[in-house]
Amino acid sequence: KFLLYRVQSRTERKKLLDRAAEKLSSIEVRSLPPHGGRRWKCDVVLGEAGGCTRRTSQPLFCWRSGSLELASLPHLLEETPETRWAVSGDSDSDDDIEEPSGLSAYAHRASSLKIERIWTSPQHVVHRRRASAVEETEELDRVDGIISRVLDGVGARGRFLAPTRPSKKAAMEAE
Repeated sequence: KFLLYRVQSRTERKKLLDRAAEKLSSIEVRSLPPHGGRRWKCDVVLGEAGGCTRRTSQPLFCWRSGSLELASLPHLLEETPETRWAVSGDSDSDDDIEEPSGLSAYAHRASSLKIERIWTSPQHVVHRRRASAVEETEELDRVDGIISRVLDGVGARGRFLAPTRPSKKAAMEAE
């Protein structure tokens, strides 16, 4: 039997929301590829809308793996779209993520959480929309491909090319 709880202590509620924000952040970071040895950074802020003065607007929590967790977390994790660069299985937190259930969907609808995601690229460009972060990722990926072809001699299929001297035009595109 699953039960939903409201946490009355504002500081404890903040700690639980911060832990849920860390999980969301790690999923977001793993969905975008590194560039030049540097990873993307995603700051997730989970807050209570309107200061959460009414008891009914507080987020709901449930017990999972011996600790309290945001009940709508599986639903929030499912909302994170997959990208072609998504890396799976490089975190031990994947084991304790459950599939969304009717309980998490109810908790998601019942709570009035304010979710803000801010992505910082490896080039230190800040994005407030996921779409713009994905666009920059595609551009960085394209530039990496050009640099690999020109400097390393790697073709589009990943094979090493015969040594040649790059033209001025190809060298200028790599900049």
